[in-house]
Amino acid sequence: PVWMTLPVILHRPLPEGGVITWAKAIRRRVGPHFRWCLQITVDVPTPMDAPGCGVAGIDVGWRLMDDGGLRVAYVLGNDASREDLRLPPRLVEAFRKIHDIATIRDHAFDVARADLGDWIAANKNLPDWLRSATETLRAWKSAGRLARVVLDWRTRRFDGDDATYATIEAWRQRDRHLWCWQAHGREQALARRRDIYRRFARRVADAYGVVAIEEMDMRYWARRVRVEQDENQEQSQRWQRNVACISSLRAILVAAIEARSGRITKLQPEYTTQMCSGCGHVEAFDAKREVIHTWECGHT
Repeated sequence: PVWMTLPVILHRPLPEGGVITWAKAIRRRVGPHFRWCLQITVDVPTPMDAPGCGVAGIDVGWRLMDDGGLRVAYVLGNDASREDLRLPPRLVEAFRKIHDIATIRDHAFDVARADLGDWIAANKNLPDWLRSATETLRAWKSAGRLARVVLDWRTRRFDGDDATYATIEAWRQRDRHLWCWQAHGREQALARRRDIYRRFARRVADAYGVVAIEEMDMRYWARRVRVEQDENQEQSQRWQRNVACISSLRAILVAAIEARSGRITKLQPEYTTQMCSGCGHVEAFDAKREVIHTWECGHT
């Protein structure tokens, strides 16, 4: 065994009567820094709680609402109870900010890469190490790769590089700042979304012993649109899909229900939105324009 001593803050107590079977100290990179966490695996001989007694269907999907929130799921129980799961506008805005920072970083990297490439092409008397290190500069896609060249340049200064080095070093420092902002903001947003999904899954597991969910193939939604389609609209939908992260929601739901010995029923997703839950009639309507639809039988 490898022994370690770590200060630990437990965000929830271990289940009573459980046996610790494994413990892992995990180091993850968040931007330029590292974050440690302790993962404990506990063997619980019996379910911690009894499953609920109701039956419910969960329709998953994503839609940006008028208030700026993102609806990701809708629950209908056999007791006529209804609940829609939404990511609050503040959290959606946090994800949008992360996306904006990434866009700013990409643009600044493109400018810095192009300017440095032009300067290297215009100057013939440059050190061999710099030409060798930047031989494929114009094809680079990673800001970290350019930052490593700048850090190496710091210890290999030469005559006539003052202005260019100062410019590229300023880019590196600003990019590092934005990288920290982006990485830590993303970490906080993901933790907040995970907490919302876990609380939702706990409520569902408390109330229902049998839950029907759609067996969606998320690879279909990850495909790119054709060139003739609206690229801006496709990017917006792809961004909303990434924010909703339906696969994570489904995994958390399944884990919460199975932990209580509940049962998951997977259904084919065809017509689940257009089929009336009261009479079973299928009626096509424009779901993009119509958030709430009432069928001919009167069900809404």
